[in-house]
Amino acid sequence: MNNAAGQILAPTHKMSSRAIDAVLGIVLHGSAYCTVAAGRRWIDAGERNKVVMSILTVSALLGAPFTVPSAMAKAGVLAMTKSLAVEWGPRGIRTCAVVPGLFPTEGAWSRLVPKERGGDEELVKTIPLRRVSEHIELANLAAFLVSDGGLHQRRRRGDRWRQDAIGRRRCQHAVDARLDRRGMGGDPAEQEVSLVTFGGRASNF
Repeated sequence: MNNAAGQILAPTHKMSSRAIDAVLGIVLHGSAYCTVAAGRRWIDAGERNKVVMSILTVSALLGAPFTVPSAMAKAGVLAMTKSLAVEWGPRGIRTCAVVPGLFPTEGAWSRLVPKERGGDEELVKTIPLRRVSEHIELANLAAFLVSDGGLHQRRRRGDRWRQDAIGRRRCQHAVDARLDRRGMGGDPAEQEVSLVTFGGRASNF
């Protein structure tokens, strides 16, 4: 589970390189290091039916002011999720990601949307249901995706289906050829990546 998060709420042009590196180190590098370490252990042991879940952010998909390092890092985690779905799928390792909307916590909310800045009232107005999400809702979704019931869930946008399908077939042929040469088989269906956008503005993605 990649759930690490870090953010320095500040104008991007005023951030130092050390500040940017601090966020990237926590969110991107930490997620990559842990994922690769787990994958190495599973693959070396020949273990299958494993899942890597990552929690992303809306800003990684839609953009948001003053969150550039975090958005960059989470976008990198998304790229890792997609790429490893193809690379590790034949080995029985699934990847999935959830993009939560607004899930208030005392620690995060006091720093990101304090009452002095107007609180979360304006943000809530951007949500169709006009409410923030409950933590149990996110927990239930995550539990489903890592379960056997979430094996072949995947995100598709209708206008991208044909383009994505063609690209996947081309990539799949290349992957199959390399795996066949190495004596490794794999079900192409296992290479699907689950990307679920949940709550908030990301629900329309």
